[in-house]
Amino acid sequence: RAADNQHDVAIKIISIPTTSQQEVKNFKSYIKRELNILYQLNHPCIIQLLGYKTNLTINDQEITSPTYFTKSESQSDLTNSSDTDFEKDYEKLKQNNDQLLFLNYCPGGNLYKFLVNHYNLFENTLSYWLIIERIVCEILIAVKYLHQVNIIHRDIKLENVLLKYELEDLLEIFHQPNLRFPKPIINLTDFGLSKKLHDANELLSTRCGSQDYIPPELLMGVKYNGKLTDSWSIGVLIYSILENRLPFDVPPLSAIEHSQISPSVIKRKRANQNPAHRIAIIDWNWWKVNEMLNNNCDPQIKRIVSNLKSIVDLLLVRKDKRQTITQIIESRQFSWIKQCIPNHFDTTDATKI
Repeated sequence: RAADNQHDVAIKIISIPTTSQQEVKNFKSYIKRELNILYQLNHPCIIQLLGYKTNLTINDQEITSPTYFTKSESQSDLTNSSDTDFEKDYEKLKQNNDQLLFLNYCPGGNLYKFLVNHYNLFENTLSYWLIIERIVCEILIAVKYLHQVNIIHRDIKLENVLLKYELEDLLEIFHQPNLRFPKPIINLTDFGLSKKLHDANELLSTRCGSQDYIPPELLMGVKYNGKLTDSWSIGVLIYSILENRLPFDVPPLSAIEHSQISPSVIKRKRANQNPAHRIAIIDWNWWKVNEMLNNNCDPQIKRIVSNLKSIVDLLLVRKDKRQTITQIIESRQFSWIKQCIPNHFDTTDATKI
């Protein structure tokens, strides 16, 4: 974090290892790709690139051109630096290998820490669930925007959602239902694994993302639809918000002791300790959510939890049954998503893409 006399900014520091030429080339390509995508993005719920400082040999076109990184993944746009460029880069990196990205600062921290710190304290508080509803709606609308401009995030997770406000401020803002706060409260961040598609139907092959958030098709090593893999990751994220645990971890006894599942099924589920296997066979269940919906809690909380549960049920499924985020947002069933956010959030600004 640093101050520029006008406002606080966040500094993302990328340190490039210099143990091999290939490693330097790969890191340089990832940095160029992230800068290129961040330069193009213009949405209130997405992190904003304010500037960068790098000692690598990068030309302006590599950052500003919207088509520079739209080659198929089978083409090598990751290692196209010349040997001369590498020698220049290598000498500079031996002096200083820290590359700096300047981004807007989000004082509320990331969504993972938000849940760890506050879920158990506020799970029965309506204002908390109004905040959660708004957070999810902003994530959905941000990803819809990305997909409309053919950008796939590929690393959507709790840690990559930043909050623009502290909890105390959010509780004050969302102390009453039906309040459409005019400013964004989250920023989706970390576009280091993102990909700009060369066309809307391009299938991808690079296996990337966080282990707990990747769908079965990535585990199987087949070509995949990036929009549907983002959908899956959002399903994992929303499930984690609702259940306070990841969907493919071994279910704790405390979560299933009041369930209607037979003891033999519970024993089988707990015997399988491998999350990757659970993901491959899409083996997950609702635990806390069912208990919440069956209890006499606030009707507004039930409404929010039920709505979010309905989204997950459409996302944590096989790819041929999975919906895209755009399909969900445009569905009449989920009209509440647009009603939850300011109208100008649901737009594609073509001035930068």
